[in-house]
Amino acid sequence: MGSDWPWQHIHILLDLTKGASPGFPFLTVAGPLPAVSPEPPPGAVVTEHKTDEQYGALVHMTGPGYVLFKMTWHPNWRALVDGSVTPTVMLTPGFIGIAVAPGEHRIEMIYSPGVMKWVLLLAGAAAAAIITIIARKA
Repeated sequence: MGSDWPWQHIHILLDLTKGASPGFPFLTVAGPLPAVSPEPPPGAVVTEHKTDEQYGALVHMTGPGYVLFKMTWHPNWRALVDGSVTPTVMLTPGFIGIAVAPGEHRIEMIYSPGVMKWVLLLAGAAAAAIITIIARKA
């Protein structure tokens, strides 16, 4: 955050699997951030929309890059690019990134809490029932 990168809208790909594209520079923890010359962004958002908890955008990319979705990264976010499921990555400071090729693309982001939501709901209901039973006996 002490560099000029945030002001230039440059984000670091937090790649824990070593699967980044070969063209990207690799940064070490101890090393300083290299200087970056200002360049035009590789694309732009044409339109965007939100329906309930589903977010979408039409983007036009002049080169390959990542679409930054300013939502906290979580493995339950699902990204669709032109209708196909696409893996997400974490970009600093913890946002979601979706790799896209040049051209126009429809991006859809859908969050699905999975079964854990129901497990927690049932656990909460069971805890409330146990507390009620104990309180009535006392």
